[in-house]
Amino acid sequence: MLQARLIQVMAPVLKLARCFFRRNAHDMGDLKTLLSSCLLILLATSQGRSETDLVSAMASCAGRYSAELEHAWLMDDPRSEILSRQRENTLSILEAITTADAARDILNLRIDAKHAHARLLTMASFGTAPSETKWAKRQSRLFLQNCAAMLLDS
Repeated sequence: MLQARLIQVMAPVLKLARCFFRRNAHDMGDLKTLLSSCLLILLATSQGRSETDLVSAMASCAGRYSAELEHAWLMDDPRSEILSRQRENTLSILEAITTADAARDILNLRIDAKHAHARLLTMASFGTAPSETKWAKRQSRLFLQNCAAMLLDS
């Protein structure tokens, strides 16, 4: 039982490693992404979290980073390069841990998270009620902090 579970857990890690080394990755960022994905997979299995929780969380983060990046471009925010890198790292991890059967559902989760985060950013930037604006800014910041923590990028 344990051996089967270990094989199931390590399969996405090996897939990710092949992906990186196939591209002749020599960048520390690629190594960091590989190590963080290994850590995420191990944490998910050791804490009793299912792999679907991890995949859902990464899909949500990918959507949130997409919304944040688009908002940064529109608002001429200097963080756009950092956000772009975080989004790419998230997508690399997500690609490695997503099965073909779940790809459509994962894309749906990404789109839903992107729209939800875009609504938060719109409320934060253009809201009329100060308390609503403050709440939206805090929520969007907290969501991205959680995503950055999963990337070991906080």
